Amino acid sequence: FWRSEDFGRTWSQAMSGLNNDGSLFYISYDMDPFEPANLYLGTYRMYKTTDGGRLWTMPNSCLFPSESGGCYYISAVSVSTADPRYVFAGANSGAVAVSSNAGGAWTVYSSGLPVAYCSSVRSFEANIVYATYSRYGVDKVWRSSDYGATWTSINGDLPEVPVNDIMRIDGKLIIGTDVGPFISEDEGTIWQRLGSGIPSVVVYRLRYSE
Repeated sequence: FWRSEDFGRTWSQAMSGLNNDGSLFYISYDMDPFEPANLYLGTYRMYKTTDGGRLWTMPNSCLFPSESGGCYYISAVSVSTADPRYVFAGANSGAVAVSSNAGGAWTVYSSGLPVAYCSSVRSFEANIVYATYSRYGVDKVWRSSDYGATWTSINGDLPEVPVNDIMRIDGKLIIGTDVGPFISEDEGTIWQRLGSGIPSVVVYRLRYSE
C-alpha cells in the first residue's frame, strides 16, 4: 500500500501494521467517504487505518473461515455512502460480512447467495445493500433490504456475463460487466446497455462525481 501527499508526484509506503499476508492479486480496499483518513483493506484478514495509512490495525483476523480450517481471501470491501458505520466485505465463500460499528465487530450472512467470486458489496442508502458476482452460471446481481441478512436476486434479463461493480444514481442501478456498462431503471428487472460509443470491454470499477 502506497500513499502520496502531493497529488501523486511522490509516493511512500504506508504499510506499518500490515502483515505479509497471502491475498488475492488485486487487494480490495475502500476509503470512508465522510472521513478520508479512515480506510479498510482486506487480505484474508480485515485491516483498518484511521490516519490515512500511516498505521494499520487488524480488527478481524479471519473474516471468512473455511471448512478446511483456513480463511477465504477477501475480494470486496466497501464503506456505505449513506452511513460510514456500515462496512461490507465479500469473498468466494457464498457469504458477505457486515459491520455496523466501523469494523469493530462483524456478522457474516449467506442467505441465498451463490458460492462465487464476490466482486462488490455496496450500500447507497439505509438498509439497502447490493452484491455483484463475477462468474458464469450464477445470478450476478443481488439486493438486500435488511443490511445483508437476507438476499434476493435482481439479475432480471441481464445477459450471461460476469458483473464487477454496481452503483446507484437517482434511483437507477448501473453495473460494470465484462462487456461494458449496463443500466436498470426498475431495480434490476430490465437491464440495457448504458449509452453508446463504449466498446465491449471489461468495466471493473464505477465512480460518480457530481
